Order: sequence, then structure tokens, then C-alpha cells
Amino acid sequence: MPSTIPTISQSEAESVKTGSGWFALAKETEGVAKIAIYDEIGAFGVSAKDFVESIKGLGDLNIAINSPGGDVLDGLAIYNAIREHEGNVTIEVNTLAASMASVIALAADKTLIADNGFFMIHNPWTVAGGDADYLEKTAAEMRKFQSVLEDIYVERTKMSIDQVREMMTAETWLNAQEAVEVGLADQVISASRKEAKASDFRGRIAARIFNEAKAPRPMPANRQTKQRGDKTMSDNDKLLDMQAKLSDAEASTKGLNKEIADLKAQLKASETERTKALENVRKDASAIIALGNAHGQIELAVEAIASEVTVEQFKSQLLEAYANWSEEDGEEVSEVVDLDANREPKSRDEFLATYQSLEGRAKSDYYGKYNKNFLK
Repeated sequence: MPSTIPTISQSEAESVKTGSGWFALAKETEGVAKIAIYDEIGAFGVSAKDFVESIKGLGDLNIAINSPGGDVLDGLAIYNAIREHEGNVTIEVNTLAASMASVIALAADKTLIADNGFFMIHNPWTVAGGDADYLEKTAAEMRKFQSVLEDIYVERTKMSIDQVREMMTAETWLNAQEAVEVGLADQVISASRKEAKASDFRGRIAARIFNEAKAPRPMPANRQTKQRGDKTMSDNDKLLDMQAKLSDAEASTKGLNKEIADLKAQLKASETERTKALENVRKDASAIIALGNAHGQIELAVEAIASEVTVEQFKSQLLEAYANWSEEDGEEVSEVVDLDANREPKSRDEFLATYQSLEGRAKSDYYGKYNKNFLK
């Protein structure tokens, strides 16, 4: 009997909140926990934080993937969590593992793909705005991310670095057999089929149409009931019957049209809100990376982005890092005579010394007034 892709229905899964997407952890059976990743990777889909928290303490994992990809840093965090997991991990690409999801698929001890599934690999991309220097800096950072992904593909597949780079640059789609040939997957398996049910439809309109089609309709008040002996309907009866059916159809159509209009409005509002939120996240991430580079703390910046901290919170982390460096390395901040919180500091040492000498509200006010001069 050929192997088949197991399915995880929403009725048997315990949903985990991940933005607007769907990430499900089904109940553990026979020592194996089934997990489904059916959304983009990152803050608006499957976040690293939710995923890592959910697999803590579990044994063997069976992870089904159908994802267009998403955020590189969240994806790397999920990849690392799977690689470090103590139990055996099997990943099944039951439809699509694209972009960052293709990297996550390589983290398993064994990677399977449905006979109608696909992999897609390409270079990472982002959206950036600014002057020429800033755009060049962003491009350099993107090449660093690209290099990390290239190394993973080479390590976990049969491909050379030149082959990987050529396929990523071209944005390459591979079917199941092609994915096995280059080492992205270990085995092709058959996709199982199950009877479709209305409860499986995620669209509210589709479910409503399905249910209404099955439900018996009440007899309209103006429809005459025939006597037991009557064998045919009069022309008047036929006309009344047609009018009743038309009235039913018009009422149903009017209700559906209103629901469609309402759903379209909600979708448009959600997409606008999502676009704004995503742009804010990208701006904060770019600002944090820039600060991390300027202060030689790119690793701290990457951790901050993965933890979803704000730019101001990251600045506070930088200040704490400076204080820790001084204590751990035995370095002393240059002596500053006559510290004055009301005086603008002339150097970073004076700023740090004065900041560390203050407490409470005075410390917070001093940071807010002068941090931009020395944390930029």
C-alpha cells in the first residue's frame, strides 16, 4: 500500500492564535504530535514564538506544510527549533513549500512531498525607502540573509552552491519528482482524498448555500393545498407556484448580495489595516538593523526583531548592553567630572555615566532627552 499524506481537520485540531492565519496542533496520538502549518511565516501567520512554545515538551513530530513562505528571521527561528528538537521530526509538503517554507521543510529528519506538491526557492526580498546610501546598506544586509539561506540549501540537499544560486536567482518551481532529485525531499508519497463536507468550507457564503440547498422550504401562505382527489394543477395553481418560487429566490439572492457586499467591505478594511501594520513592522525592523550595525550589535538586533520589540525598547537594550560590557570586560567609563543631568553631554562616556548615576523618573527623562544624540 503506498504511503499517503495524513490530514488534520480543524475539528480535531487545537487552534493556536497566529494573526489571521491558521497554525494547528492536533492531539498527540501514538506518541506523535501532528502539526499543520497552513499560512505564511511571520507575524501575520505562523510566528516563531507561537511555534516554539507549542512544541516544547513534545516527542516525535509530524508537520504538514502548505505555505507560501514569509519572514526570513521567523523562518530561521522555526528551522532551528525543529533541528534542535529531541524527538524525531517528519515534514510532509502536502501542497506547497515556497520561499522560507522550503527552508523549514529541510529541517526535518525526513522530508516527504505529495505527488501533486511543489517546492519554490528564490532570493529573499524586502521593501525599502531612503537615500542611495541607505538602499546600498539594505542591499548588503539582504545579501547576508541570502548567503545564510544558500548555505542551508547546500548543506541539506544534493545541490552545489552554484546550482543553488542559479535556481534562487531564477525563482525556481519544482514538482515532487524534481524536488526529490535535487534533494529537497526524500520521498514522493500519494495525496489521500476524503469526502468533502460543508463544515470543511472556510467561506461563509459557500457553507450557507450548501445548507440552504438541503433544508426543506416551508409552503408559502398563498400556495393552495390540493385535495386528495386532485391529480393535476390548474393554470392558476401553476402560476401561484411559480410566483412563490420566484419570491423565494429573490429573497435569498438579496440576502446573499448584502452579505457579499459586507464581506467585501470587511476584507478591504482588513487588507488596509494589515498593509499599514506590515509597513510599520518593516520600518521598525529596518531601524533596529541600522542601530545594530552602527553599534556593532547586529546579533542583538536580530534577536530584538524576533522578539517583536519596538525601536525605543531596542535602544534601552543597547544601553543595558553598554553597561554589561563595562562590567564584564572590566572596562571603566572615562571619568567624567561634575555630572549634571541638566547639561547636554559632550560625549558618549558622559552620557552613559550620567545615565547610570540617575534613578527613576530623572533617569527616564534624561534618556528621552539625549539618547538620540548617541544612539543613532
